[in-house]
Amino acid sequence: MLRFSLITKNRNNNMKIGFVIYTKKHPSSFIRTEIIDALNRQGELHFLEINDSMSEKQRLELHIKEFTQIPKLLKKLSVFQQSVNLWKYKDRTITHTVRAYNTFGNTKQRTAWYSVIEYENTSWGSIRKTAVKLFSHEPFHSLLAAGIHFTRMFFFQGKLIDLIKEYDIILIPFGGHISAEFGNLTWLCRRINIPVVALQENWDNLSSKTFIVDEPDYFAVWGRQSASHLKSIHRLRNCKIHEIGSPRFGAYSCDESAPPIASDPERGEIKLERPFILVAGTGDGLDDEMLIESTLMAVRNHPRGATVDVIYRPHPFTRRSNSIARLRREYRNLILDSGSNAREPDHHVPLIKHAQVVVNHFSTMTLEALIAKNLVIVPLYLGRPANYRYDRFLDEAQHYIGAGLVPNLFTPSNADQLQELIQSLLSGELADTFRTDISWMCKKGRYGESLAALVQSTKK
Repeated sequence: MLRFSLITKNRNNNMKIGFVIYTKKHPSSFIRTEIIDALNRQGELHFLEINDSMSEKQRLELHIKEFTQIPKLLKKLSVFQQSVNLWKYKDRTITHTVRAYNTFGNTKQRTAWYSVIEYENTSWGSIRKTAVKLFSHEPFHSLLAAGIHFTRMFFFQGKLIDLIKEYDIILIPFGGHISAEFGNLTWLCRRINIPVVALQENWDNLSSKTFIVDEPDYFAVWGRQSASHLKSIHRLRNCKIHEIGSPRFGAYSCDESAPPIASDPERGEIKLERPFILVAGTGDGLDDEMLIESTLMAVRNHPRGATVDVIYRPHPFTRRSNSIARLRREYRNLILDSGSNAREPDHHVPLIKHAQVVVNHFSTMTLEALIAKNLVIVPLYLGRPANYRYDRFLDEAQHYIGAGLVPNLFTPSNADQLQELIQSLLSGELADTFRTDISWMCKKGRYGESLAALVQSTKK
């Protein structure tokens, strides 16, 4: 369902800005006061909602109105095309290779490339997987592109065009995952000559998931690293790339810091006054329980262990829930941060800033903690038995290449090394570790102001 919401009107400026929200992840990333205020100073800001992506509270506050749907046939064709392109261009990066073989490969290929990470669409049947491979070759690949073009010409008219054409510019997040919204809306806007600004949502979105088919006019990326991915991996040549940082990391550019508070679903809001280690969960949730227990055991075996807490913050969109009731019974110093306030914007920032160390397993919080100049431990030995494990991702995944040189990032290859690292940390031996500036990966600054300046620059 496509909806729009008028946030405020700036009657001194006639520019109308449309901001597309099409997944449940987007509100937490982009609906922030700093971004909204900055864009409203440029003109009249509307949020366009697709797929019931906002909460009931947000709908009530933002006065969202219902509009029309993107046709199901076009959604299916778009998802199929992106799957085909993943297979066709899988050799551009090793992470795309691993994803493609684990998702669409035959038995031999899946065994050879079996990954410690779980991927979407692996449950597709043999007929659909065969079709993906068939359409990756000519002339079928060109026929598919032509079919999508004519389907768009047929469906994209009437009310949808009437809604879109009233805007002077459209902002569309790019999440990297296989979906129908980004490409179709980018194509529609380009067809009716409305500038499109694509917004990088997450760290690895441009280096390890899908390939961009419909090129926007502008692309706002986190930093020089992501800008290079647009050019080298996606082969974009015409869009103007702007490095403006991340919408989620602005809090690390200011000196103010609220006290760290864990929102425990059983114990309520807990102000953390003792030293603590923060363990952050991952999207697939596969190794979270093992990661927590390894950390708890390392803390228990240190003389200071009785005075140190371990905070576990599950990934907000984990694909697997973890039962840690046993660990909570056995370790009284284990605290969860998953209660009612845990997903409030920037709630986790004081946790990262004040933690003795952040223990993480290949998620964006690794980068976030490094931006905060904290110590970070990323164990490489966890996960299900696989041929392609985390040690290879660290050296071969495009967004991680070079991370092994960052002095405040530690990558233990076994449980003994993790124990030694945590014990050295609690003993104060790592306190003076040099904290590297990683602005090459994510530019510092106020995201809303930078985005507003980009929007301003597009005025004709």
